[in-house]
Amino acid sequence: MQTSFKPLRTALLILPLLAIISLNAIGQAQSASVTKETYFKKSKKQKTAAWILLGAGAGIFFTGALINEGDLVEENILTGYNKYENDGIKTALMLGGIGSMLGSIPLFIASKRNKRKGMSMSFNNQNIRYINQGQLVTKLQPALTFRVNL
Repeated sequence: MQTSFKPLRTALLILPLLAIISLNAIGQAQSASVTKETYFKKSKKQKTAAWILLGAGAGIFFTGALINEGDLVEENILTGYNKYENDGIKTALMLGGIGSMLGSIPLFIASKRNKRKGMSMSFNNQNIRYINQGQLVTKLQPALTFRVNL
């Protein structure tokens, strides 16, 4: 009588794979503490990216606008619309430029929001009053404060 070791063989193949996967999923990564400087750096990077998108978009748009029409390909007397050789590339460049310029708007908005978050965050010492052995005691304690505009 011959016994089959298929379940054991399968388990020996699956267990090392599960061990490798579980080693990579032990815990969550610790995020760095968010400071005032973090918000200012993020704001500056977003504003730089927004200006690059805006400038590149304007350059692409004006490049498309300055391209020569080229030769007349099709003339339509009824509608008055004439099709020229470079119409497709002009349209593509101009629309791409407009899209790039519009794409810079959310980056400007996010930059302003992060700058405002950084400005509203500050470290200072706050007076804390508490009762110690029957007496009111005032103590300075460092605190991270946020200013919320309502």
